Amino acid sequence: MNKFLIDVFRGKSNNADNKPKTDINRILKEKENFNLIYIKKFKKGKIDRNFLVKYRINKALKGNVIQKDDVVLVHYPFYSGRKFEEYLVDVLDKIGAKKIALIHDLDSLRFDKSLVFGDINGEVGYLNKYDVVISHNPSMTKLLIDKGLRSKIVNIGLFDYLNDDKKTNSNGYLYKNRITFAGNLNKSPFLGKLNVYDGIKFDVFGNINDPSSINKTLTYNGSVSPKVLSQKLGKGYGLVWDGESLEKPSGMIGNYLLYNNPYKASSYLSAGMPLIVWDKSAISKFVKENNIGISVSNIKDLSKELSLVSADEFNEMCKNAFEVSKSLKNGLYTISAVDSAIDKLG
Repeated sequence: MNKFLIDVFRGKSNNADNKPKTDINRILKEKENFNLIYIKKFKKGKIDRNFLVKYRINKALKGNVIQKDDVVLVHYPFYSGRKFEEYLVDVLDKIGAKKIALIHDLDSLRFDKSLVFGDINGEVGYLNKYDVVISHNPSMTKLLIDKGLRSKIVNIGLFDYLNDDKKTNSNGYLYKNRITFAGNLNKSPFLGKLNVYDGIKFDVFGNINDPSSINKTLTYNGSVSPKVLSQKLGKGYGLVWDGESLEKPSGMIGNYLLYNNPYKASSYLSAGMPLIVWDKSAISKFVKENNIGISVSNIKDLSKELSLVSADEFNEMCKNAFEVSKSLKNGLYTISAVDSAIDKLG
């Protein structure tokens, strides 16, 4: 039995959109002996999406000897259009390959709909074409099963976050009043309403159309690459929050926290930083079970929330977060989930 991973070519940018997939590719190639197959990314034009789908998939698979009962893992979604997604599955079915889909996002939950498959029922219908699905966590898994997923399913727990930073855990009680928020700031308008006082230092990193919209009590540090960001992180807490409201994460993107594993959580943890998360978010259970941060109902008064944590408690959370970081930087969550998925293939 040979193992393959199919992906599309991607460019470089100053955000983390590509990193989850490229990290998983590297982990599975170097540590699980997966053979990587790349297909040229489709453009938005009608010619690419309607006439070149079969040609590009067949060209990419030619010479890569996928045989009956070989394992093939794909990232979901590809963002190359419905014809691409469905034709690829058809080809793999004809070969008799065993198919695994690793979910990165369910767009019908974080946007009004998935541009490829419409609502959640459409996404589940597509995922049912795979033998095993790798979900984020128990909350997402329950939703998928409730919506009709029949494929076997496993949870990844966290997305791994590779970086070459060899620093030891420098976080500690001296930084217990420091917070960082990083990501696409345009979908986080709560940053304009959030005030921090009482000696709290709040650093912000990421893309934003109007930096002046960020509250003046926060420190905006611009947009940096994931590699540079990993070097700047490591002191205090990492905040996981989205939407407009300080009362709770709001809107489609905010409510998505009920189901997903935010990649920014992995970026913070890879630097040994405890988390501040919404107490109703899917990742809150993981945070509590591993004592790697605090869960809050709102972020209206972060100074009060931080004052409830003693220096010893913060140091213990930092120690635990640093242990998680070692797993993240070694790809252990990906390896465990993929091994479990392969076991379920029988």
